[in-house]
Amino acid sequence: MTNIVIITRGRYKLLQQTIHSLYQNTERSEFNLTVVADREDDFRVRRLLDAYSDAQVVYLSNSTHKLSDLKKIGVSVSLHTFGEGHYLYLSDNDVYFCEGWLKALTTLAEGTFLQGFRLWGGQNHPYHQPTKYVPDISEMGAKEYDMLAGTSWMMHWETWKDWSTYLKSDSPGVCKGEDVAFCRTLKIKGLRIAALDPPLVLDCGWTNSDGNPAPGLELRRAVQGVYHE
Repeated sequence: MTNIVIITRGRYKLLQQTIHSLYQNTERSEFNLTVVADREDDFRVRRLLDAYSDAQVVYLSNSTHKLSDLKKIGVSVSLHTFGEGHYLYLSDNDVYFCEGWLKALTTLAEGTFLQGFRLWGGQNHPYHQPTKYVPDISEMGAKEYDMLAGTSWMMHWETWKDWSTYLKSDSPGVCKGEDVAFCRTLKIKGLRIAALDPPLVLDCGWTNSDGNPAPGLELRRAVQGVYHE
C-alpha cells in the first residue's frame, strides 16, 4: 500500500487530469489518497474532490503557500487517516499518471534499495541530468540522478521520518526550493536517487501556479492525448 499526497492550488483542468489518471491507471487496492487544497476558492475543485469520497481532503484557508509546510501537513494527515503504508508518494497537481506507473516505481524501489537508493521518481526535471555512477540501472527502466523535482517522489516512511526536517521552506530562484534542500541532504548522507526513464509520470505543468512559465519549459515536449497548461 502506498500513501499518496497531492498538493493543489488552482489550475482546475490540470488537477482534474491528475486525479482522473491516478484512479484510471492505478489499482485501487494499492493506494490511499490525501489531497491538500491550499487556499482553494474554485468551486469546481471542491466538486471534483467531493466526488472521490475515499480520499481525505484538507482545505487550508490561511496557508502561507510554502510547499515544504504543505507537504508536511499532507503527510501528517495521511498518516493519521490511513496509517503507515509501505511507501509514501508526494505529488503536485499537474501530472499525468501513466498505466503501470506505481508498479514500475515499486519494482525500482525494491530492486535498488540495497544499492543505497532512498528516493525514486516517476519522472525527472529536464534541468537535472543523470549521473555516471555504476552499477547501471537502465535495465530497470531508470537512471540515477543527483536531484529530483518535488513533483514526483516515492520513498519509504523511514526516509521521511529521518530526513523530512531537512525539507526547508521555499526560497526565491531556481535550485533554491525545498526539493533541492531535501535531495542535497540525501546525497550528503551518501544516499542515492533514481527516476524512471522513460517517465511514467508526466509533468504537464508548463506554467507555475502564478501563471509564469515553469523552469525547463523550453526543454519539454507535448505528449499526444495529454493536457498541458
